[in-house]
Amino acid sequence: VERKADRALVGMVGLATARFDAPVCPAVEVGWRLARPYWGQGYCTEAAAALIEFGFKQCGIPLIYARHLQVNPASGRVMLKNGLRHIRTLSLDIHGATQVLEHYERSA
Repeated sequence: VERKADRALVGMVGLATARFDAPVCPAVEVGWRLARPYWGQGYCTEAAAALIEFGFKQCGIPLIYARHLQVNPASGRVMLKNGLRHIRTLSLDIHGATQVLEHYERSA
């Protein structure tokens, strides 16, 4: 993700086929990482919206999911703004530690 005004690198947004041991897999996940100075400015919401539409319209993906750590509700707000619905709360073993994740989905 690049800011138009000055071409500053803001972060990344991507689609990935997730294949790990969880009830949601296999599936296509949308995810993002933004540098802290750019949080809360709408960059993530805008970039995720464009990528989700690309996934549905250009790639023919029927369902896209996203998840966030429960301790990061800001990512959940990005998901809701992009039309994803909260489906369930998951407890998963990630790198040897139990993490609580919120799971969201949106159909094409």
